[in-house]
Amino acid sequence: MRACATRRTTAWAVALMTVAVASTGNGQQPYRNPAPSVFEGAAREAWQKPELVVRALELHPGMVVVDLGAGSGFFTRRFAEAVGPTGKAIGLDVDPDMVAYMTADARERKLSNYEARLVKPDDAGLAPNTVDLIFLCDTYHLIGDRVAYFRRLKAALKPDRGRLVVVDFQPAAFPGSTHVMNPQVPQDELREAGYRLIKTDDFLPRQFFFVFVPAG
Repeated sequence: MRACATRRTTAWAVALMTVAVASTGNGQQPYRNPAPSVFEGAAREAWQKPELVVRALELHPGMVVVDLGAGSGFFTRRFAEAVGPTGKAIGLDVDPDMVAYMTADARERKLSNYEARLVKPDDAGLAPNTVDLIFLCDTYHLIGDRVAYFRRLKAALKPDRGRLVVVDFQPAAFPGSTHVMNPQVPQDELREAGYRLIKTDDFLPRQFFFVFVPAG
């Protein structure tokens, strides 16, 4: 039983690698997601611990939260509930099927503050000074030319209070996989892109959790 559960988790994790921001500048090609339902369910919730993630983000009513590489909206819908009707949760993805799924999901849940947008691989399309928090879950490692990408993305964060949160798989989670990341890599790259690490947490069994703010 345990072996079967491990195989299911591994298969799910490989499928989870959202295409949301694959680079077009270094030869990477967008990965086409499987059916959105692959990203949902109790199996993921057990180790992804979404309630703890949302609590750790310290969201408040009225905030604007962007879920970059949102996939099926697993976190986006939770952000919409957390920020309330005066706030907004925006799920960004380059896969039209995922955007359609999120749009239907928002309609079904009657969450008018839950929005899905189709974006380009190298451009999140966010207006300057409009976002309180940008969140990436298992997406950072897929982005090409990351220093340049996040240097541009920084302009979207609101002055003095904007935050960038990166959650991604630790190498030990899936040894030998290319869909994991040494935790030091985003720290070094985002420092070069003009961010400062202000918080880390270890409540997720397979992933690191980093919070950054623009430096200076």
